[in-house]
Amino acid sequence: MSVQINKGHMLFDAESVDWVDSVFASMASPEVTARLESAKAHFGDSENVDFWGNDEHWARPYNVVDGTLIIPVKGVLRADFPYQFDDYATGYEYIRAAVERGLRDPKVTRIALDVDSPGGVVSGLFDLVDYLFEAAKEKTFVGAANEFAFSAAYAILSVASHITVTRTGGVGSIGVMRTHREISESLKQRGIKVTHIIAGEEKKDGNSFEPLSKRAQKTMQARTDYLYGIFVASVARNRGLDEAAVRGTKAGTFLPQEAVKLGLADEVRPFDDYLSALAENSTTYEREIPMAKNALPTDQAALDALLETARTEAVAAAQATSESATTEAANAATAAERTRIATIRGTEVAKARPVATEHAVESGMSIEDAATFLGKMPKEASTTEDANESSFEEQMNKDGGPNLGSGEDGDDKTPDRAATVTKSVQALGLAGFKTPEA
Repeated sequence: MSVQINKGHMLFDAESVDWVDSVFASMASPEVTARLESAKAHFGDSENVDFWGNDEHWARPYNVVDGTLIIPVKGVLRADFPYQFDDYATGYEYIRAAVERGLRDPKVTRIALDVDSPGGVVSGLFDLVDYLFEAAKEKTFVGAANEFAFSAAYAILSVASHITVTRTGGVGSIGVMRTHREISESLKQRGIKVTHIIAGEEKKDGNSFEPLSKRAQKTMQARTDYLYGIFVASVARNRGLDEAAVRGTKAGTFLPQEAVKLGLADEVRPFDDYLSALAENSTTYEREIPMAKNALPTDQAALDALLETARTEAVAAAQATSESATTEAANAATAAERTRIATIRGTEVAKARPVATEHAVESGMSIEDAATFLGKMPKEASTTEDANESSFEEQMNKDGGPNLGSGEDGDDKTPDRAATVTKSVQALGLAGFKTPEA
């Protein structure tokens, strides 16, 4: 959606307003400006991999993996910005130049858009989208919402013939909003009066120092509708959808399963796994718009019903994924515990110290800690059949030795078994041993 920030029109998800504002502020800092200035280099026709800035090529990445040129579309999307600045901002000029180079590069068989962005400025966006749509006729374009592709970011991603979304990602926000901030009451409370000196009847329409006039609001609405029409038409063309169906999404943002149901995406899949699949099959995902997308209903009631079904299925899929992850975690924990116990009991040092070994097992010691602990303990007994009685057996059999009792019901003379076993084991020199509690 579009908001007026820093005197520019923006197309981005409304929930990201504060983050976008902070990014613009940080990018205006002397440190960031100096860093980007150091990366300046012309977009010449050279095929040299370093021609975008030599040692400063971080600002213009050109990454080809198994024939796939991966173009990052990250953070706030900007016009007149020939860089890709980490996860904070990407310039339309950079995207176009990267694609132009990819079209010339014989090593590139397809172009993948790696998108994670709330959107960006309107200026230059739809010219870029039109260029990408035409470029996709020369080489296959694929793309991924990795994690989010909202508003302007989705306009760019929509040119891809096949779109995946990570299971925690989302797409959409195909709508326009312009916000008018009116601060006249605040100024009045502070004793500040603003006087406009103008030439031209509509010159002060939409200013923030006075309430929005009906004429100004009507003009702003008309411009918003105009931008919305371009946005809807672009997505409908790129995805093979009816414009009414695109409008029917109501500028909502959608979970992966919802997006697939509505034809805004094709598959829910991790981005790395997606790239691996591309490398294995270079002919996959040629530009063909599936008929299923064109079959999306244009009647709003039908669209709403479809969306409700998609949301229900998305919630169910998320719950199933969560339950599956919980079960997998539990199984993994059980397997790890069995491995720990078997490893501790299977060591040579444990075989000569069975009582101490069980203490290590029951107390939850790691394999490393158990090895250290058992290495410091004296041997308890010989394990051969013809060995003499162990020290433990001597303690149990000597006169006055512990009476463990029969354990039968009604035997009121049965002592505390845990205490007697502890006493006997401690007599072997295991002073720190305590019988594990249930």
